[in-house]
Amino acid sequence: MSQLDIYGHGRRGVTLAITQVTGAEARELLACMKFMISMERIGDLLLSFASSAQSAGPRIDPQDTRDLTHMATVLEKMLADVGAAFATRDVKKAVDVLRADAEMDRLRNLIFLRHIENPEGSQRQASLQVIFMTLSLERALGPRQESGGGSLPLRQRPHHPPHNDGL
Repeated sequence: MSQLDIYGHGRRGVTLAITQVTGAEARELLACMKFMISMERIGDLLLSFASSAQSAGPRIDPQDTRDLTHMATVLEKMLADVGAAFATRDVKKAVDVLRADAEMDRLRNLIFLRHIENPEGSQRQASLQVIFMTLSLERALGPRQESGGGSLPLRQRPHHPPHNDGL
């Protein structure tokens, strides 16, 4: 069976599964699919981070190593909390994840300031790699502003039937 056949069969299976359940179950299945796609993207970004870290290695300044390690630790906790919030439908934990994003933004800004504006005028050997590594970690949870919850499929939106103006 070719890749195209497998892909087509998978799409038909998903379509069939979604159309044979209630609306709430279909929304949950779609949220799970989005979650899985996000996990694949996160894996790709973390692989990019690891590859850059390996190639830049000893050229990375100690302060950058500390900040990137801190970013990775915050991200690890955020990912664990996303999984727990999704599995238990814990809105408070989901909100905590969104709040933790502020720390990721703060660290990103510190690294960018150090490497792009370079107020101390320091020689930086691996600036480009450090910036890309920072972006990989920061983007791992996706564009969180796109719809309030972004790539975190945690918000349960109320179902509103289509509006009928009698037209």
